[in-house]
Amino acid sequence: MALLSSLAAALLALVQAQTATAQATYGNSNPVNATLPIVDLGYELHQASQYNETGRLYNFSNIRYAAPPTGENRFAAPRPPAVNRAVVQQGLPDRICPQANPAWLATAAAYIPQYLAGQTNFTPSDFNMSSTSASSALTPQDPRTTEDCLFLDVVVPQDIFDNADNGTGAPVLVWIYGGGYTAGSKSGSGNPAGLIARSESNNSSGVIVSQPSTSRSFGQTLTVMAST
Repeated sequence: MALLSSLAAALLALVQAQTATAQATYGNSNPVNATLPIVDLGYELHQASQYNETGRLYNFSNIRYAAPPTGENRFAAPRPPAVNRAVVQQGLPDRICPQANPAWLATAAAYIPQYLAGQTNFTPSDFNMSSTSASSALTPQDPRTTEDCLFLDVVVPQDIFDNADNGTGAPVLVWIYGGGYTAGSKSGSGNPAGLIARSESNNSSGVIVSQPSTSRSFGQTLTVMAST
């Protein structure tokens, strides 16, 4: 818990930063820009991977928050990440935890578009799928899949980031996407920009942290993140 709270605090403490000039709109990603800010997490230096100019948000992607849950660390309590300050981390490559695509996924893929189009009555013949074909149509494993998947995404409004040293802190919302251990990713289930914009319209704001839900199966869950 102390490790994760320190991580959230460090993300709000600007160590080396310049005003971002990258152009972005909601939902669009940009190549890493050398002018984007860098934060010192103690064990590593991490650079923002994106600046959302419309929402004025920094996105710090794929921040390692624990040692890889492999070998002796598998199914064990989380251990601090190794110190690696030789290079500035830029959130690449993207990673997701191992998942088990269910046998019903192929059927759902055929069903959902028809349902959204207005069809409400279905029979097995509507899908033209036998149990054999459904089993053979399982989605191939995502190439991003790896056990070394204990990484966070952090979205920080620029106003909060630029004033991190004034001691006022900011609310932190931790979001774990739903996926039932079968599908999804922390970056593929919606854009937090809208949520932050809604909070700002109510004279509030905060930091959003997202983590992979499947990390629970490795005993490495981030359960609580206190306000920093």
